[in-house]
Amino acid sequence: MKREDGQGRYVPAAVITVLLFHVTAALLVFYLGLFRADFLIGEREKYGVPDRLGITAEELDQVTEKMISYVRGRAAEPDVTVNANGEEVSFFTERDRMHLADIAEMVRRGRIYCAIGAAAAAAGFLFLWKQGKRKLLCGTYLASWPILGLGAAALGSWIARDLQGFINGFHRLFFQNDRWILNPATDRLIWLFPAQLFRDGAVFLAVWLAAVHLAVTAAAVLLLKDRPGKKTGCKKMENGVK
Repeated sequence: MKREDGQGRYVPAAVITVLLFHVTAALLVFYLGLFRADFLIGEREKYGVPDRLGITAEELDQVTEKMISYVRGRAAEPDVTVNANGEEVSFFTERDRMHLADIAEMVRRGRIYCAIGAAAAAAGFLFLWKQGKRKLLCGTYLASWPILGLGAAALGSWIARDLQGFINGFHRLFFQNDRWILNPATDRLIWLFPAQLFRDGAVFLAVWLAAVHLAVTAAAVLLLKDRPGKKTGCKKMENGVK
């Protein structure tokens, strides 16, 4: 049987397609899973945020929902007036609003990158599938698991050892200014994001990404198997010899 030629030239396309899938899946879970009012409300109740701010839970619900609507591009302004210790005040300070504008811009760019990544990954998948490189694509995806596992283990170790260092590194990665450095004595936004929330968010992200990748892994393993009843090239050649 003549060996299939040109397999190596498809490897870069398979690697890029798998990389785009990993990045897009992480962005999608990050956006859909973490930027939700119910997630933040659950977190703030767990860590007693309303009591520390001196406002009611109902008012904080309104603040959280308005803030999420703003960062997701559904509201023009993030601010809500609340009764803090008997005084009607705007919940967010000017510094808070500047950082929220940065978060909204990060989310906007994330949506664009996610759409581009999903389209490019789908195009790569279809290209390789039509070229008959199903096994190459699935094998490349499965080969990425050790790298993915090592990265997740390293990140988890960092969070466990130095949560504040992780939080600072996260902000330095995604924001090109220092407006994320807030004063707990004056800026209320920082109270909506206690340090433990970042740890819980990382766990949430890890669990959902693991579920996604386990499902894709199961599909990849199935696709690596020859389809029942399908004749191989050798068999076809043998049948053609009289």
